[in-house]
Amino acid sequence: EEREQALAREKQEQEEREQALAREQQEREREQQEQEERERVEQEERERAEQEERKRAEQEEIATPIVQQDSGKLFLAVYSYDSEEAGDLEFIEGDEIKVLEEIDENWWRGECVRTGQTGIFPCNYVEESVNGTAASVDTGKAAEEEAERARAAEEEAERARAAEEEAERA
Repeated sequence: EEREQALAREKQEQEEREQALAREQQEREREQQEQEERERVEQEERERAEQEERKRAEQEEIATPIVQQDSGKLFLAVYSYDSEEAGDLEFIEGDEIKVLEEIDENWWRGECVRTGQTGIFPCNYVEESVNGTAASVDTGKAAEEEAERARAAEEEAERARAAEEEAERA
């Protein structure tokens, strides 16, 4: 009977140790989960702060023109532009546009000389005006156009020679 009681006590002590170990394991797991949750929240806060900083920087970049100047340069509209949004400058091909400000590399603010209206417009719709005519600002494009004209003239001369030879044979 004493032996049975000793075995029962040992068994009870073993169960208590196992329960204590299980409680310790649960506590460690709970602490691990809490730590992971804290790290996740901190990461989300960092990402949110970075995103807000990027957004603020983008808005600041948009709000701050690259060049703030009244250049007074006249440009000629090589295409008509229909406004897509309020604040856009609408003009037709051939209109003179006075550039007031370069907003960024693609958009300028200007005044249409014909209408007196001001607004923003895509800068690739105009070319710098020289004595009332459009002068290509993109010298690469001008050179390409000149080369194309030379090729066309060469082809025309070749066709004329071929026609002459054909006429001589006939």
